[in-house]
Amino acid sequence: MHLPLGAKRVGHRIDVTWAGGKRTFADKPPYNEPLSGISWYYCGYASDLKLHLLFKEEGDLFTGALLDDGTGAVLPGGMEVIFSPDKQYYIAYEMADGETTEILKLYRRDGRMLWQGQND
Repeated sequence: MHLPLGAKRVGHRIDVTWAGGKRTFADKPPYNEPLSGISWYYCGYASDLKLHLLFKEEGDLFTGALLDDGTGAVLPGGMEVIFSPDKQYYIAYEMADGETTEILKLYRRDGRMLWQGQND
């Protein structure tokens, strides 16, 4: 994993530097309370995809986001993301606390959702 320009936690936010600037992902109160508010976590950089990977806890939903290092676009992500071999599509896994099945979402590389369903 290669981190091109950096990510840094500053208080209740994460600043991610991408090729054209900086994006901020801010936590929302209440802080440090399980299953409430919004908390962001930087997971790393996928150099083959040129994407920064972030995990997001939003209330009782565990999801994520992808930051495109070339454009600065924030794309929908998940707690796990798997790309197709040609890197043109990806599946993002989300899960709500207390649920037994994951929510699957199929996206194009540009973040447009094509399908959503349960991982039964």
